[in-house]
Amino acid sequence: MYRFFGGKGGVGKTTCAAAAALRLAEAGAGRRVLAVSTDPAHSLGDALRAELGAEPLRIPTRRGELLAVELDAPDALARWLAEHRADLETLAERGTWLDRDDVRRLLDLSLPGVDELIGLLELVRLARAESCDEVVVDTAPTGHTLRLLAMPEELVRLAGALDRLQADHRIVAETFGAWHPDRSDDLLAEIESQAREIGELLRDSTRATFHWVLLPEALAVAETRDGVGALEQAGFNVAELIVNRVTPPPEAPCALCDARRQAEGEVLDVLRDSFPGRTIRLLPEEEREPRGRTALRRMEPSPPAGGIFPVGEGLAPSREGGKVRLSPSYSSARTGGGKPLPYF
Repeated sequence: MYRFFGGKGGVGKTTCAAAAALRLAEAGAGRRVLAVSTDPAHSLGDALRAELGAEPLRIPTRRGELLAVELDAPDALARWLAEHRADLETLAERGTWLDRDDVRRLLDLSLPGVDELIGLLELVRLARAESCDEVVVDTAPTGHTLRLLAMPEELVRLAGALDRLQADHRIVAETFGAWHPDRSDDLLAEIESQAREIGELLRDSTRATFHWVLLPEALAVAETRDGVGALEQAGFNVAELIVNRVTPPPEAPCALCDARRQAEGEVLDVLRDSFPGRTIRLLPEEEREPRGRTALRRMEPSPPAGGIFPVGEGLAPSREGGKVRLSPSYSSARTGGGKPLPYF
């Protein structure tokens, strides 16, 4: 299962993804989980307190196995080009007026969309190479993520364009002899096959889900409508919304806290009305941003109830003994017995 965590920048996607990956790995002995950051501005290593690179690093766990990696798109592109450069040069020479030196300079350019394209190919390659049960993906902010998920269609179009470059060559070859498929044709078939396979995977709700992370702010609801709408229009399954940094009940009288909780309750009511029937989970604001495995484990709710983020309903967070505990004290702005929202 591929689990993508996305949303706008600064909402806590990385923390949620890291906590989910750790929890999935430690859910049972023998489980193998890969946590991947596709964000060019990586912070997954900071969340796990580990020095991550372009190759998977094993993160110590109580049980199961957790591997983590921060994708290096330029390095992955260089590796992909090194493997396919000769065939790409052949395709470009056959279908354009460029000579080989011009083609080489073209391939050395940093073209728009290349980071997203290679990032998606590298993500799938690593998941298969490591034979993982679960893949948790910490994505870049919304725009980058939407481009990343659109890459299978772009790959199909690229394969079609490259195939058209081959068309004249095939005609000439058949006119003066016989045309036989060569390595460049094999590359075209490989690109199209990979694109279709990845596209099917991303749109299969039994193999890929999207978890949208947001803050309890009025503007975030409109942004979430747009982002989730774009994902669903493209055929992706948005499994749940995670509202991060919700103000917990104050331990002492606090007029500012009460006012903030009232405003957040109104936002949550609007969010619930905007996404009827959708799973919405809440995460409390922490005194310090969770860093390291110990802090990420404290995000585990009590009592457990299954799922990636087991929750109860009608619950609000309080803190006992360093852990986030759940207590039935969250009050929404709504009156009239609306269904309470679950806490993470």
